[in-house]
Amino acid sequence: MKKINFFVIAILFFGSFLFVSCNETSETEATTDEITEAEDNSTINNEADKYHSVDGKFKVNFTGTPTISNEKVPTEVGDIEMFMFMYEKSLTEIEMIAYSDYPSAIVAVSDKDEMLNGAKEGALSNLGAVIKEEKQITYKGHKGIEFKANSSQYYVNYKIFLVNNRLYQIALMRDGSYATQSNVDKFFNSFELLEN
Repeated sequence: MKKINFFVIAILFFGSFLFVSCNETSETEATTDEITEAEDNSTINNEADKYHSVDGKFKVNFTGTPTISNEKVPTEVGDIEMFMFMYEKSLTEIEMIAYSDYPSAIVAVSDKDEMLNGAKEGALSNLGAVIKEEKQITYKGHKGIEFKANSSQYYVNYKIFLVNNRLYQIALMRDGSYATQSNVDKFFNSFELLEN
């Protein structure tokens, strides 16, 4: 089976999240040439078996050590930097965490539900996917959306939520079928925000 370029798909997701949420109307295409390695003071804590991202302010149980990258995306409100943490479990499945910080002034005057829905719609549009299940969630009082969607090839379980001006995204993506519910629960439920 041909190896999936999940990395490029993820870049497209994040670009659309930002442009839809910021009401950007021009079409933009992200390329892997624009991606750089991100520096992050992160470790895997062997005792807790969790990957800690100090800059990302989260910890999570990746199956292995993720690849970290970042990209600056130009928007009407200036460049917004996106950080991605991806672990390729196999040729057909990845675990992914990402975050990006919106300008606080924009978030303060924006409707949080619209921002979250814009992020969700951007992902669906770029993947050519259709929602199969969706629900509103909260994480420690922060609004979010959890959904399952698929195209003819890609199947994704996804969570997005806003913490102040930061948009977090958690995903399991597979080629050909959804990840098992036990794998989804194990990964999603292991995510924790670190205290500021």
